[in-house]
Amino acid sequence: AGALQTLRITSKADDAKVSRSAAVHWNQRLAVILGYGDTARAVPLHLRNAETVSDSVAGWPRPDYIIPGADGVAYGHVMLDSASREWLLQNVHIIREPVVRTSAWMALWESVLYGETSPARFVAVTLDALPRESDELIVQHVLGLLETSYWRYLDSASRDAQAARVESVLWTELLRTAAPSRKRAYFNALVSV
Repeated sequence: AGALQTLRITSKADDAKVSRSAAVHWNQRLAVILGYGDTARAVPLHLRNAETVSDSVAGWPRPDYIIPGADGVAYGHVMLDSASREWLLQNVHIIREPVVRTSAWMALWESVLYGETSPARFVAVTLDALPRESDELIVQHVLGLLETSYWRYLDSASRDAQAARVESVLWTELLRTAAPSRKRAYFNALVSV
């Protein structure tokens, strides 16, 4: 894979009430993250039209993943391309920067909500990542996503299939962690499931 020439971001209205002929675009600034393993580089963009192209990335290597709106202030559904989604599902825990890691979790969660990632796979990813997560706020956020996906999006057969591992990971982390607030978060999640 060669070097990048441009970065192209497209946007469209996601509201069923907006007619297809209406040209609705949100004028907003956002950061697009290009991730390379555990590090990331931000590209600031200003979305004004249906398509925004930047040549500021010319010569950069192809990234492992791209997260539009990874600064956490963009408005709208952030859709990951399939290669980025797959890389993040396997490696979200290695991203060093907490804001980027949180943005990755939010984008992955949206991929569950929009049917691009199965809830069972998402639960498995959260269980793999939680023991490796060092940021307490991210732990609490991911535990909330785990609980919601477990109860709202898994059918009963899938819940039964995941229950032993969910309980094992939550119990192990509850015993392992020393911070009272993190202990409480794991306890609450364990009681919930």
